[in-house]
Amino acid sequence: MSHVIARFMNIISGLFRCRLLGKLMNNLLLIGVRAIIAVILFFSVTSVGAQTITGSVYSYFGIGPLQGRSSAYNRALSYTGVGVRDDYNINGMNPASYNAIVKPFTTLFEIGGNYESTFHETNVASSTSKTGGLNGINFMVRPSAKLGLMLGATPLSNISYRASATTQFPAISAPVPVLYEGSGGINQFYFGAAYELFKNFSFGGNLSYYLGTIKKIETVSPTAVSPQLIVNNRTTAHNSGFDLGAQYSINIKKTKIILGATWDPGAFLSGYQASSVVNLNLDTLSKTLPIYTSYRLPPTYGAGFSLKTKRSTIAADFHFIDWKKAVMNDISNVSYQNSMKYSFGYEFRGDPYAMKYLNLISFRGGFFIQDYPVAVPTSFKTWGYTFGVSLPLENYRSSVNVNYSFTQVGTTQGGQVREQSGKLVIDFIIRDIWGIKRKFD
Repeated sequence: MSHVIARFMNIISGLFRCRLLGKLMNNLLLIGVRAIIAVILFFSVTSVGAQTITGSVYSYFGIGPLQGRSSAYNRALSYTGVGVRDDYNINGMNPASYNAIVKPFTTLFEIGGNYESTFHETNVASSTSKTGGLNGINFMVRPSAKLGLMLGATPLSNISYRASATTQFPAISAPVPVLYEGSGGINQFYFGAAYELFKNFSFGGNLSYYLGTIKKIETVSPTAVSPQLIVNNRTTAHNSGFDLGAQYSINIKKTKIILGATWDPGAFLSGYQASSVVNLNLDTLSKTLPIYTSYRLPPTYGAGFSLKTKRSTIAADFHFIDWKKAVMNDISNVSYQNSMKYSFGYEFRGDPYAMKYLNLISFRGGFFIQDYPVAVPTSFKTWGYTFGVSLPLENYRSSVNVNYSFTQVGTTQGGQVREQSGKLVIDFIIRDIWGIKRKFD
C-alpha cells in the first residue's frame, strides 16, 4: 500500500508545483511530502511487524469495532464535531461542514499515521502489545462560497487480535488450549458535498463504498483423540451507503452558536464466507463452499453544538447507535445492545496574525464515554481522553498536528479483559488556493 500512497502523493505534489506555489513553496512541499511518505512507511512497517502480537481481544466480535469517519481535528477533540465549523480544518463528523473553510484557502489535504501501545489485564495475567497504522486520507475543496466537496478514504473497522484460552469439547475429558487469531477489516471510500441552502444553514451528505476482508483462525492443540487442527474462516464484504448532516449557525455578538445533526441509516454489506479445517501438515480435512452472507451496520443518530469565539471553541456531541438493528452474521454468535456515546472537546486557537511562533500554536483536548455494544457477561463503558497541539507552518499553509489519546475498554470483572491503550497520532495538513485568477499589471 505504501507505493500506492507514494504515487498518490507525487500526483498531488505535481498539481501543487505546476499550478499553485512559488519556487520556495515547491521545495518546502517536496520536503513535506517526503516526510509524510517516510512516516507512512514507518507506521506500515510497524504495523506489519506487530501483526502477531497486536490488537484488541474485543475486535473478535462482528466486523470489529467501528471507527467511523473523522479528521485530525476531530481526533484531537475526542471525536467531537457534529456541531463544529472550523475555518482552517476538515471536520469529518458532519458532512454539512465541508463548506466551512474561509478565505484565502480553498483546498485542504490531510494524511497521518498512529502508533499505539495497549496494556491487557485480567485477574491472573497481563501483557502489552504494540501496533501502528494509517489514519486515513482526506481532500476537501471549496469551489464556491456556498459549496464544499470532500474525497477521502479511512478504515471503518479493524480486526487484529491474538489470544489463547481453554475450551471444553464433547468426548474429551480435559479442557483443550485454543489459539484465536484475527486480522483484516472493512475500509470505506467516500465522496461528500455540503451546500448552504440559505443564510447560516448548510446541508451535506456522503456517498460511501465499503470493501474489506476478515480472516479468523482457531488453532486447536493436539489431544489424545485428535491431532492439531486449524480452523480458517474468511469473509469478504462490500456495498455502498450514505449519510446526511445539517448545521445551523447563530451569531450573538462575538459568539457563534452552531447546532448540528447527523443521520446514518446503516449500510447493508454483502459478501461470501468460506471455512476450512486443516491439520499440522496443512492437509485439508474439511472445506465448505463460499456461502452468501450479509451484514447491516447499526443506524446512527447524532446531535451536537459548539460555542465559538475568536480564540476558543467548546463543543459537545451525543450519538445514539441502534445496535439492535445491526446484523453481524459471523462466527462470534453474540447479541448486541444499543449504545449511547457522549463526547466533549475544547480548543484554544492560536492567533494567525501573531508575531511570536508560540502564539500561533493551537491546543486541543477532549473526553468521551460510550456504552459497549456487545452483550457480554459483565457490562461496561468505554471511555477515554485526548490532548494535542497544532503546529502551523508557512503562515498556516500547512500544519503538523500531534495528538495523544488514552482509551479504556473492558473490565477485569467476570473473568474478562481490561485494555488500556495510549495512542500517539501525527497528522499533516496542507492548505492552498485553487481557482483564483491571477492578475498582472
